[in-house]
Amino acid sequence: MAAYKLVLIRHGESNWNQENRFCGWFDADLSETGEKEARRGGQALKGEL
Repeated sequence: MAAYKLVLIRHGESNWNQENRFCGWFDADLSETGEKEARRGGQALKGEL
């Protein structure tokens, strides 16, 4: 049987997250912190896949 690896990653912080606003179906831009989080997540995934 083949082994599988499940990797979960959360999106980075958005500008609306900082304002404690609910985004729903609106794609709010990432905050500066969120962009850094997304880059770090991408680098972490790069080593896993």
